Amino acid sequence: MGPRPRSGRPPAGSEPADAEALDWLERDYLAYLSDKATAYLDTADEWPARWREAAGQRDYLIQVTDAQLRSFNAELAELAARYRNVGQGNPAAKRVSVYQVNLPLDPPPRRAARSSRPGRP
Repeated sequence: MGPRPRSGRPPAGSEPADAEALDWLERDYLAYLSDKATAYLDTADEWPARWREAAGQRDYLIQVTDAQLRSFNAELAELAARYRNVGQGNPAAKRVSVYQVNLPLDPPPRRAARSSRPGRP
C-alpha cells in the first residue's frame, strides 16, 4: 500500500462540501493516528528492547519555504518507497506505520501581517 498524501486544503474554487469533507478526513486521520499510537504505547512494554528503542515518536523542527517543504515531502516519500518492502520474507520484520504531519508553527501570513500593524493586538 502506498503513502496517503494529504494536501492540506482543497484547490481554490472547490465546492464548500469538498472543503468540509477534506477537513473531516484530515481530522479523522489524526484521530486514527492517535488511536494507533495509544495502542502501541499500551503494549510497548511487551516489545523487545531493540524494538522499543527503534520505534516510538520523534519530532524535528525545520525552517523552510513552501517549495522546500514540498521537496522535503518528496524526499521522504522516496525514502519510504525504498523501505516499503525491504524486510519482506524476513521473519524478524514487522509492519510499521510511519506518519508524516507537517504543521506550520508560525501564524498564517495574513494573521501575522494584521497583528504586526500598530494599534493591533
